[in-house]
Amino acid sequence: MQRLPITATIATFIAFVALYLAPGGFFLGPILALALLATYAVDAWLDLKSPLTQIIRFTLFGIVLVPAFGRYTGDNGDPIELILAHAFGELAACELVLQAWLKRPVGGQRGAISVFLASFALMGASNTFDTNYIRFLVPAYMLFLILSLREFRTPQETPPNGFSLPDINLYKPNGRVRSWSWLALFVAVMSGATFHFGVLYYRNQINDIGLKLLGDREPPQTSGISTTPTLGDTFGATGSLTRMLRIENFSGQPYLRAMAFDHYEHGTWGPGVNMRSYLPITRQQVGADAPGHHMTINRLVDDNQLVFTPLNAAGIAAPPHTELEWAPTEGGPLRSIEPVPYPFIYDVILDPNAAHQGPLGSPPTLAQRQKDLEVAKEVDPQVHELARRIGDGLSNPVEQVEAVQEYLMTHHSYSLSTQAGQGDPISNFLLQRKAAHCEYFASAATILLRCLGVPTRYVIGYYVHEMDSPNVAIVRGRDAHAWAESWVDGIGWVTVDATPGGGRPDHTAQPLPFSFKLREHLQDYLALLRDKLTHLTRTQQAIILAICVLILMWRSWQRQGPKTKVSDEAFSYTLSDAELAALAARFEQVLQKQGIPCPPHHTWQEHIQGLAKAAGESQPLNANDLRAFLHSYNQLRFGHHENGITRVKLEDLLMTLEKVAPPPSQYQHAQHQKSPTGKETP
Repeated sequence: MQRLPITATIATFIAFVALYLAPGGFFLGPILALALLATYAVDAWLDLKSPLTQIIRFTLFGIVLVPAFGRYTGDNGDPIELILAHAFGELAACELVLQAWLKRPVGGQRGAISVFLASFALMGASNTFDTNYIRFLVPAYMLFLILSLREFRTPQETPPNGFSLPDINLYKPNGRVRSWSWLALFVAVMSGATFHFGVLYYRNQINDIGLKLLGDREPPQTSGISTTPTLGDTFGATGSLTRMLRIENFSGQPYLRAMAFDHYEHGTWGPGVNMRSYLPITRQQVGADAPGHHMTINRLVDDNQLVFTPLNAAGIAAPPHTELEWAPTEGGPLRSIEPVPYPFIYDVILDPNAAHQGPLGSPPTLAQRQKDLEVAKEVDPQVHELARRIGDGLSNPVEQVEAVQEYLMTHHSYSLSTQAGQGDPISNFLLQRKAAHCEYFASAATILLRCLGVPTRYVIGYYVHEMDSPNVAIVRGRDAHAWAESWVDGIGWVTVDATPGGGRPDHTAQPLPFSFKLREHLQDYLALLRDKLTHLTRTQQAIILAICVLILMWRSWQRQGPKTKVSDEAFSYTLSDAELAALAARFEQVLQKQGIPCPPHHTWQEHIQGLAKAAGESQPLNANDLRAFLHSYNQLRFGHHENGITRVKLEDLLMTLEKVAPPPSQYQHAQHQKSPTGKETP
């Protein structure tokens, strides 16, 4: 059985690794990789039209599509576009391995199919928020793809009618690559790299332009939380396993806030993240030099600007040469300004006194206090009455906060989905005692406490609970949470989480399988390698690049051999059976008898075209018969129309060439004038 070139196989393995590391994981990836590797050890194949081949194909497709359908119908937070892209890439990977086991001989066609399917597999895996490993795998894939192109060179085939596309040959007659081909390759690679890094660097600006064309919408956030919270039937971030943050020296405080909201209207909290007034801040304004416990946070999703911190943070120390901005009068957020270094790692400084209120806990101004007491007109008057019953006889804000929390936890249950109903969603939730998700509990607590005269704001962020090691915590998209913060004179801002304990992320999160954790460790190793390469000096990068170029040049020279030996290397057609081999030998005898034997380093097609040019004619004598024979031979040789009719036709064409052969003198005269290689011959 013919096999794929080793460079194409390595490129395919890289695509499989990308699929395996993608969210959701492709558990068939290792199995398919072993199946592809087995083609080098097993001398067997599958027939294209065999029922067994179709059974294997549909079985593999079913294994891919059934879990994809489950992800689509399940409530796991993955967008439909992501699910479809991954399923498409996995189907391409299955078909690629199946094609490698088919009986059809390998050649340009097989190589093109392999590269085509591997590219689709890698494209499906590239649809992910986690770009740590994709940035490393894509260049490696392109490198081996370029190296594999040398293996896909096959004889040109010309139709019997004599029409052919212009012959743009990247190789010289001696097999060496032409100089302009290297230049074209260099230009193509540099153009692609420039475009890639340009789009990557200005991705946020490009997204903003697209959003402006679509209308006045908030830009999407890959942090797993909504920066314009709207009370709907479901909580969108539920189930996403994408890692958002990695926290070292975790302090044990579970609430990491992103931003707060003080305006509620028609079921939506505002203002949006881009509708706020931001001010650049200095290290002193965020207490970067404050003493205390340092908790290091690595923001793993690089196209998100938000800086997540606990409420009682005494200071935030951003990476060097990084600018931050803040909307202090609107409850945040604190965010980084482009360009942002990657990875973005910052320190949160925590005061030993747990009751300390840092820059994020500054007292509200009079205007802020009024906003944090506003209750929208659409809120049902019965909600005000309910608040009075809950806080009846309580004048201490701390007791009022505890009463509201206890009421919501005991009178409402948690659910990932609910029915918002007509009118104000908060009023429906409270008065009909519905089950709902954390956004409803946080919103209801905010409104009830405002009705009791306690300044309160709605907050979104993460609830940290997953420990990767004793001092390291991991935050995923599924850990998105909503709660409230109330201002109590003499104490400061107080976290108010009215969601029942069974509805917090630490209770709703399912354990991660071992295979998923293994994929994440592989992602981390690739990211570490990429970071090491990124932080090399320019001199070190230049040395590594020069070494790679020298290795490629040496490898190319080693495979091609010295110029003086190229002409001695014969081109040979690999034959599929004895009958076809006999026909090929007879065709060689026809050429030999006419005094025009095919040079050992040329294909038949190159030889015939060279004869036409050497003779000064558009076509050699009996060109139609020669071209027809080559066309039919290639059809049989490369697996097309393999049936008795074509074999009979090929036999008839060969007999015609043997019986009605042109006089050798004309060809010999042309051969004497100039050989196909351009050299004078005696």
